[in-house]
Amino acid sequence: MKLLQFISFYFLIISVNGNKKGKSTAAEGGGSSGGSGGDGGKIAKIEEALYTKYRDQVCNAVPAFKGQAGGKNVTFYDVITEDEVYELAFLNLAYGLTTDAISHLPVDMGYKKRVMDLISIVTKISCDNSVVPEIYLNAAKNLFLYYIFKHDKVPPPPGFKRNETFVTETWSEIVTLLETCAEHVTTIPIEQECDVATFISMPDGMTPIAMAEERLDIEKLNEGHEFVDEVIDAIWWMFSTTYARCYTMYYPREDWVVQFFNIFVEEFIDPFLGRWRDPRPMAEFFPIIFGPFDFRRARANLRACNGASYQWEGIPERQLVRPLLVSVDGVTVLNFKTGISET
Repeated sequence: MKLLQFISFYFLIISVNGNKKGKSTAAEGGGSSGGSGGDGGKIAKIEEALYTKYRDQVCNAVPAFKGQAGGKNVTFYDVITEDEVYELAFLNLAYGLTTDAISHLPVDMGYKKRVMDLISIVTKISCDNSVVPEIYLNAAKNLFLYYIFKHDKVPPPPGFKRNETFVTETWSEIVTLLETCAEHVTTIPIEQECDVATFISMPDGMTPIAMAEERLDIEKLNEGHEFVDEVIDAIWWMFSTTYARCYTMYYPREDWVVQFFNIFVEEFIDPFLGRWRDPRPMAEFFPIIFGPFDFRRARANLRACNGASYQWEGIPERQLVRPLLVSVDGVTVLNFKTGISET
């Protein structure tokens, strides 16, 4: 199936579902309900016919939906392929990944899922739904869990060893601290102009949101594209927001947050560095994967809310940057801050 055909089917199904569901939102987990009057059955039949055709075409194109998702043939690549665009978009649509209920994974992911849940909760509370849509955060979290599931199916390199007891015990302590943080964190009073997160209503007045500028931003501009893996990128800003909001709660104790950063990067980020940096050739289709909402606004506002989190906590100078490699005068170095910009 050609990609344009897939996109047409995707939005046609979304359109029909939207008409049928009325005001129920994906973030609320609203299920389908029948139409009113004599059109309900007709709409249901149209939806079923379209969905069946859509499902059959996608299932024929994507190995994961031929019963192989839990088998040995699952492969995670450092680039996003056309088949994976189908796969991830279908996962998002068919399993309702824009809700907070995830049921497509056949394994218990233990602390990994709990960590993802907690950074999602802290980010949702910090960034109001009117600023950063929950459907965007839910989709990012659930798609990333699928990334982890696929990656974990790949055997580790020969000789790879790690202290599982240490990892489990460390995450158990961090999860407890994050749970307490999530119970006490409050919403940041962010103001928008034309749907763009712009100001924070601070106790001493309206303050422009300040975000760290990165060398990576400059490099992407020079490369003539902004493509990164948008799933991993969203997870990073959710983690960074959680880092900021929970850092001051336990201050002056800093050992845990250093450990949180190090073990999170090692466990959740390092395996996907190649994919995150430049997942072309199909990276332009991430908005299709995420679904029918203003993806660019959601992405920009998440990064703005991340900057606002550090300002609100009084630690703007501690803003994290994405741990990716960049080039300076032909020398490869770790990404770094080049300044602070105001929205």
